[in-house]
Amino acid sequence: MMSDEYLKNPRVKIEPDTFVKSAFAPELMETVRRFHASIPEYRVTPLHSLENLAARLEIASLWVKDETNRFGLNAFKGLGVAYAMNRFLENHPAKSSGSVPIWVTATDGNHGHALAWAALCLGHHAVIFGPKTMPEKRIQRMQSLGARVSVLPGNYDEAVLHARRAARQNGWNLLQDTAVHDREQIPLWIMQGYTTLLTETLEQLRGKLPTHVFVQCGVGSLAASMTAGLACRFAGQKPRVFIVEARAAACCFKSMKKNDGKIHAVRGALDTVMSGLACGQPSRLAWPILEDLAHGFFRCDDSTALLGQRGYRNPLKGNPTLQAGESGAVTLGLLMNLSAGKSPDRNSLLNRSSRVLLLLTEGPTRDLCDRKKTP
Repeated sequence: MMSDEYLKNPRVKIEPDTFVKSAFAPELMETVRRFHASIPEYRVTPLHSLENLAARLEIASLWVKDETNRFGLNAFKGLGVAYAMNRFLENHPAKSSGSVPIWVTATDGNHGHALAWAALCLGHHAVIFGPKTMPEKRIQRMQSLGARVSVLPGNYDEAVLHARRAARQNGWNLLQDTAVHDREQIPLWIMQGYTTLLTETLEQLRGKLPTHVFVQCGVGSLAASMTAGLACRFAGQKPRVFIVEARAAACCFKSMKKNDGKIHAVRGALDTVMSGLACGQPSRLAWPILEDLAHGFFRCDDSTALLGQRGYRNPLKGNPTLQAGESGAVTLGLLMNLSAGKSPDRNSLLNRSSRVLLLLTEGPTRDLCDRKKTP
């Protein structure tokens, strides 16, 4: 069995560039939060303090931001979709008049689920394309919200290109959470939408700033949003942010390892139980942020995600029981492996003074029967 691998960013910067400072300015993050607060279903999601587990892992503090019931959608993705859809309609009012708008996207499940929910709320239609690895439970959730879901024979990145073609050919509104070209507006709005997660967390921490933040990464939009938001608020005092990917789809890890300023894709089936992270190419909007501001990159085995699920499901006495999907649980599994000494990087990364923040980005995504099919 291979172990989790760590790669330090040799070119990490203290200060974000001008574009990031503008796109993730604290005042803009507050505007985004006010928008979300106007949505009837909006509730601040919990921040759990796992004190007993922190003691077991020999760190000072461990906080988990629990996104498993954001807007009742099982994941955080509604934050980005709702904000981006609102900004799009503000900037293109003709798109919301006349015939019923049709939104299209590619997804491995959570983003499409959020799009289906937002379209239903507005009385719009949603067309969603997914890879062959998308769990059946996710397909059913989207269909239950009225979305038209098509499963394609290829991987996630191929579904992204298919959705872009379908949007052009049919005049549909593309709402994609990854940028194929530089500085695309909708993926930026989605990343800005995610900042409400950070705004809430900082309020809940009440001045107790984490020293380490571990963030899951598929195309990198959430990871870049968190990294940029922290850098713009705290600059040189910002926590160290670590990017966590599935080994089978570790495109940011690969790009950082090449260290030539270019994006490097991972090809093939991208076969992992972490279907939410099964993305073979970083977003062109997210990657420059991660390349500049993330402190390091991990690529993790499926066993790490399953360990994290067990850790959440079977907590130490006094800690809450949490239900996590594989992508949501991988950061806890990684932390447990680090603290168990299963990585030579443990002593250089964590100590008894470390205050760690994890994001529980999704609830369970598979039924028991689906898990039995997973190799």
